[in-house]
Amino acid sequence: MVKFRTKKALKIFKALANETRLKLLELIYEGETGMCDILPYIKKSQSLVSNQLSKLKSLDLIESRKEGKHVRFKIVDNDLKKILRIILEKDKNRRR
Repeated sequence: MVKFRTKKALKIFKALANETRLKLLELIYEGETGMCDILPYIKKSQSLVSNQLSKLKSLDLIESRKEGKHVRFKIVDNDLKKILRIILEKDKNRRR
């Protein structure tokens, strides 16, 4: 039987294994983000982005809320935030 922490790690790494989802998470990591900010950054169709956001929501890694006609997304999993911080810091250090 797979332990809870192992299942959670598998969820997170599954999310990170897709380039589009990783880009979405990188953008959302900065704070709550709307679709109008996401689409120009991701440069993919709205339906593909929506599908990937739905996948992240189904993994309980992000959540969304409506603000009028707009939907905003944020990361809700603290373990995911820690992993992303490490990834983004490593990337920032390489660019220097």
